[in-house]
Amino acid sequence: YKINSRLIKLLLNNDFLPVITPPAITKEGEIVNTDSDLAISAMVKSLKIRTIISLFEAPGFLRDVNDRTSLISKIDKNQLPNLLKYARGRMKKKVLGAVKAFEAGVDRIYWGDGRRQQPIKKLLDGQGTIISQRGLDHERL
Repeated sequence: YKINSRLIKLLLNNDFLPVITPPAITKEGEIVNTDSDLAISAMVKSLKIRTIISLFEAPGFLRDVNDRTSLISKIDKNQLPNLLKYARGRMKKKVLGAVKAFEAGVDRIYWGDGRRQQPIKKLLDGQGTIISQRGLDHERL
């Protein structure tokens, strides 16, 4: 991945909040899902990102993808490799991307449901999954 850090910093320094997603479209104009998690981990180092908010189609990380009550709300970054045994489908890429983001210097990652009203506010209020350094009460995996 090549990151245009200069452009992103220019936007931030002029009070713009860039919402970054790797765009992908077929020749027919259909949106294609991309591996934004690895792209984000590549941005962490060049932009000195400390916090990542990732919204998707689930309430956060589910121990059992078929059970919404199996949400793991707080995870120590060192526990990420243990999540792979619970991760299904694209969630495996999210876990691997999170590992790389922490290796690149991120301090905290929020995962939550982007289909809700005010998804970022709810996520920051604790309605989702927070992955961080030691210091929070983390669930045992």
